[in-house]
Amino acid sequence: MVATRRLLLRKLKGVTFRILIKRSILFLLI
Repeated sequence: MVATRRLLLRKLKGVTFRILIKRSILFLLI
């Protein structure tokens, strides 16, 4: 269960990081 939790946390971190990058790119374009 601990391993799966770590994997989920990694996935969530990756998704949030991608969203932040996309927002920053959109902000720069605007």
